[in-house]
Amino acid sequence: MLNIIEFVTENVLLNLKFEVFLFFWLAASQVTSKKFSRSQLCEILKDCKGKSLEEKYLFLEEKLMKITNCPEEKKNVLSHSLKFFKSDYKKKWIKASYQDERFIKNNENWLSSSIELPYWPVKPTTTLKPGRPSKAFKELSDCSKRRKTKDLREQVSVEELTYAASVSQRTSGNNNAAKLIKYVTTTPTRATKCRKLITTAQKQLITKNLHHKRH
Repeated sequence: MLNIIEFVTENVLLNLKFEVFLFFWLAASQVTSKKFSRSQLCEILKDCKGKSLEEKYLFLEEKLMKITNCPEEKKNVLSHSLKFFKSDYKKKWIKASYQDERFIKNNENWLSSSIELPYWPVKPTTTLKPGRPSKAFKELSDCSKRRKTKDLREQVSVEELTYAASVSQRTSGNNNAAKLIKYVTTTPTRATKCRKLITTAQKQLITKNLHHKRH
């Protein structure tokens, strides 16, 4: 019992915020999406000096690759997401007899609507500053940990943070920690009971250590 309690106090409580922060940081690194109105895309097509639709579409994709931060190896993903827009545009452009004014007049609703395209957020670059090297999260003081996780705690609910911490502990191989987090957060009374057990066990441990020192 004492071993489990020591594990909670030394590992779970100290590393909980770090595990949660890491979990959400990884989630934030995934590809997101961004809305573009069809009129925006058509304006980009107008800027192309080429006359054929193939040239215009190629120009559009190159522009959007820069806007969405699309990596070269993901170009096919962006191109596929434009498939229906390009098909619709071609039909409507032909129907308007390749006349811009008629095209706009006949497709006001279509132009004002939006489509979602994949967006690759730019990862923030960290610059090394001269002076004292940065400490690992677990080496920071409680005040520094609070400051570092302030945005995370304000933006994410307690339930999500707790669940993320439990899952993160489990995936890291800390099954006991994951079970304990789930156990103590199921009902408010369980957390109180566990705290009393920890306090009692710590007192017993101190008494035991003092007894050994005397003998």
